[in-house]
Amino acid sequence: MRRYLLDTSPLAAYLLGRPRAVSLIDPWLDRHEVATSILVYAEVIEYLKALPDFLLRRSQLRRQLQEIRPYFLTYAIVERYADIRRSMRKPHGTGLIGDVDTLDCGDGNRTWSDPRDC
Repeated sequence: MRRYLLDTSPLAAYLLGRPRAVSLIDPWLDRHEVATSILVYAEVIEYLKALPDFLLRRSQLRRQLQEIRPYFLTYAIVERYADIRRSMRKPHGTGLIGDVDTLDCGDGNRTWSDPRDC
C-alpha cells in the first residue's frame, strides 16, 4: 500500500542523494509505500533543467519512478481539488495555498512536505 505521497522538495532531495532525504525515504521504498504526483514530476523536471547534467538526472528520475508510482489526474481528483479550494476560500477558510499543493491533496493522500498536511 502506498502510504506516503512525496512532494517536489523531498523527491528532488532524494534524487540528488541528500543524506536526510535518503535515510527517510529509503525505508518507505523498501516497503513499497511511496508515491508521487505527475505534477511533482513536472516540478522536479523544471528544477533539473537548470542543472548541467539534466539528461542524466532525468534518466535517474524516470528510473526512480518505476518504484515511486506517479498518480495521474482523474476527474475524481480534480473534483476533490475544486472542493478543497472552495472550502479554503473566505469566508469558509483562511485562504488558498498554492494550486499545485492543493491539487496534490486532491487525491486524498497526504503530502510529506505540505505544512497544512492536506
